[in-house]
Amino acid sequence: MSNNFSTVLLVIIISLISVLILMKPYLGIILTLLSLPLLDLLPDVPLVSSIMVPIGAVTVAGYLLSQKGQKKQKSPAWNRLLTVSFFFVVWVFISNPKAAIFGTARNWVFTLFQCWALLWLSSKLLDTATKQRYFMWTFSIVCVISGLFTISQGQIGASISDSIRAGGLANQPNITARYLVVAFIFLTYLLTCTKNGFKRILTLLGIVVTFIGVFFTLSRTGIIMLVVSVGLLILTSGSKKSIALIIVFVFAAFLLLTFSDQIIGILDSIIPSITRGENTIGLRYSLWRAGWRMWLDNPVVGVGIGKFTENLPIYAQDLPPFRWTLIAHNTYVSVLAETGFIGILLLFVMIIFSLQNFLVQNKALSVDITALRKTWIIVFISILIGSTTKNDHYDKFFWFIMGISVFFQNHSEDPKDQKDKLPLASPPGSNI
Repeated sequence: MSNNFSTVLLVIIISLISVLILMKPYLGIILTLLSLPLLDLLPDVPLVSSIMVPIGAVTVAGYLLSQKGQKKQKSPAWNRLLTVSFFFVVWVFISNPKAAIFGTARNWVFTLFQCWALLWLSSKLLDTATKQRYFMWTFSIVCVISGLFTISQGQIGASISDSIRAGGLANQPNITARYLVVAFIFLTYLLTCTKNGFKRILTLLGIVVTFIGVFFTLSRTGIIMLVVSVGLLILTSGSKKSIALIIVFVFAAFLLLTFSDQIIGILDSIIPSITRGENTIGLRYSLWRAGWRMWLDNPVVGVGIGKFTENLPIYAQDLPPFRWTLIAHNTYVSVLAETGFIGILLLFVMIIFSLQNFLVQNKALSVDITALRKTWIIVFISILIGSTTKNDHYDKFFWFIMGISVFFQNHSEDPKDQKDKLPLASPPGSNI
């Protein structure tokens, strides 16, 4: 009886969400991305791998319905990125059709096509600064809540092995750390364009929570992403803003030390562990060497998407058998080993095109739009750094942010076009 009730309740919730998405399709993109920091809380849906699959389908339907009767506009930048990313998905299939469709972990073609659709829809639906800011607010709120859980769950000891790593709402420390860093960057931007005093206080608290939360995950990559982000935020801000940001970051660091002064010892161990290949760092080095050997034996087409683990026992002689079930834990090594030279080339071209979209020079860009663009660039750089220890080529956020880059390539300061004007930041609940 309880199972039947849960099923009925789930159907009602999905139906209501579907109606909202059909009315405002961009909400489908936002809901899809809000699910990422909540990975462990998502309910299972019969016949599909995730509740986000039907939400994605409704988002596509909502977008197509919204386009009825509207005049189509050409977008050269979008065509370029769309084409290369589509060829990447096609190459994954061509290089090894059996692995792409009948993968042990998933149907890779279906997964990557969903990512491609997300890239496409992101550029189309989050087409105004207001919508992007709305996403930043909602995503940050979810991450702050996850950060509070992370701080309450974790315990920082004298070393990582003596500590309790917190997984937050995603129940995975590395994933939680990554999204806390993203929210930290978002909130820093929102702080600079929010004028309401109460909202600024809440935003400051959010910055502190996400900052401290990253350390309680004890994710080395997450901490490196955070440090790089702090440096970029300070360097790219004006003198007055940079001083204010330094004060905020120093305060957050001071609070972190009050929670545990042992964090200094852990921070001191990060660089030596990277250079010496100690602990899990050494394990990753072994996985990456195995991936390199796979590519040397299969330079053009690779071993097949998702086949890294299956081939690992052949190429990782220095690893014990109980480690032979691991993935590459590196986007670039994984793509190189599994899809060969052509696959990694297409991935790098996608990244380069996205960076070019973000960095396009346009003297007509307003100060506000420039600040928004800077925020996304820092997020993208952080994600690219995170990709060195995580497989991101099928990660939704990775593809989403490439779609966002198209907004800045196509943005124009036409005085007759008010949709991209950037009013003061406002939290969720405001009309969009």
